[in-house]
Amino acid sequence: MVRTYNFEVGPVVEQLDRILQMELSGVVYYTHYSFMVYGHARIPITSWLRDNATESLTHAQEAGEMIMRLHKRPALGIAPLPTARHNTNPGKT
Repeated sequence: MVRTYNFEVGPVVEQLDRILQMELSGVVYYTHYSFMVYGHARIPITSWLRDNATESLTHAQEAGEMIMRLHKRPALGIAPLPTARHNTNPGKT
């Protein structure tokens, strides 16, 4: 049975794919930055970053489920990750 919708599925899926990819890049960012925190206040900051990564993953899963409900396939990939220079050697400037 072919399902019909009262809206154009294509543009909706494009936006959901964009949301999916952006949320997945958020997972990468939050997780990456949680590794880079050091010092005596590390634990609460790391916990906050990882909680945000988990929330982004939940959002990505929800967007993917919505795409599947429209009988389409979610995009495979993540939004582009801009690079930034970081001092990854603590103690050196």
